Amino acid sequence: MSAFRNPWLQSAEFKTGRIGPKSIEGQRAVVFFADTVRGPVAVRCLKEPLPDGAKRYLALRAYLADNPVAAITPAEWTEDGINVAEARWPIVTMERVPGPSLLTFVEKNLHEPLRLAQLAADWRALITELSRASIAHGDLQQDNILLADGQHLRLVDLDAIWIPPLAHMPAPAERGHRHFQHPKRTRRGYWGRYMDTFPALVIYVSLLALAADPGLFNEFNNDQNLIFSYKDLAEPGRTALWPRLWASPDLNLRNLVTVLERCCRTTAELAVDLDTLLGTAATGPKLVRSPPWLTPVPAQAPRVVIGRPIERDDAAQRRWKPEPAPQAPPSVVPMPVSPAREPPAPIVPGPRVPVPQPSRVPHPVALAILVVILVLAAALILVVVV
Repeated sequence: MSAFRNPWLQSAEFKTGRIGPKSIEGQRAVVFFADTVRGPVAVRCLKEPLPDGAKRYLALRAYLADNPVAAITPAEWTEDGINVAEARWPIVTMERVPGPSLLTFVEKNLHEPLRLAQLAADWRALITELSRASIAHGDLQQDNILLADGQHLRLVDLDAIWIPPLAHMPAPAERGHRHFQHPKRTRRGYWGRYMDTFPALVIYVSLLALAADPGLFNEFNNDQNLIFSYKDLAEPGRTALWPRLWASPDLNLRNLVTVLERCCRTTAELAVDLDTLLGTAATGPKLVRSPPWLTPVPAQAPRVVIGRPIERDDAAQRRWKPEPAPQAPPSVVPMPVSPAREPPAPIVPGPRVPVPQPSRVPHPVALAILVVILVLAAALILVVVV
């Protein structure tokens, strides 16, 4: 195709469908797939500019050479890579990952809970590897996570990636998928080393929850998420999904759900990685310690009675109170207060009932004085007449 600047793309054979080349369109790019002399590739054609895109991808390539991460697919930025309507646009090419997306893989393996549990463990290990390499992807979500040959996790779409050499650059416009990111990040934006902590936890909890109860997928998946939606994350503990997760027989899952609920109530800038947040090594099944600003997960799980609201004992509530002000960063919001009490019902005045007044009876002394006065008056009148 002569529209491309690279000679090896001009001779490429693009995958076609009924109405043209096969493609996947995202919010900021359209991806095409082709067979080239370099092998199968994915070509991302950007729909909007990425400031300093060439510098970002060049710095990333150099950084990965010294800090290799197998899950990150190498990508190459080409300035003015394609000619569209006599205008030049940049493109990003990378090796095509032969495998399904995370969503497709999960949906096809709902009947194999052990496989989903293993996937959750692999996901946790991948996030640990990224953290040790000081890398944050920036847009962790179902379509940017692929499984090469159905086994090995791979990450694509690296436009929003963060590495130390890029820390001085302005934040890219990408703020992540609303069904996976902290609600405050999708509204206000945040770009930094720990921006993956929250979406990584959302995915981790989702995979464990589906391994424990595959029926959650049919109830809460909307083709754009796993089980959590933006509403669930924006209203922690108040949507239908949360009670279902707290009712799980998996104690570790219930503890993780509690951690996620509390993270939803804090700022988007979680200043810790996932392992530190959960207070355990990547392979540890228990939550042992937590960062100073996040109080420990209660050792006793919420008491659950099927068919009734979830109850928590007072001791657990006290253990979940925020740390004293000197230890907590100013970005941490306090624990949610209990719902406001309903105002008392207004007092409606009833019909006025007349109060009977006591009858006024003259006092005997006053009556006698009145009689004397009347007698004297009569006598005076008689004298005058006579």
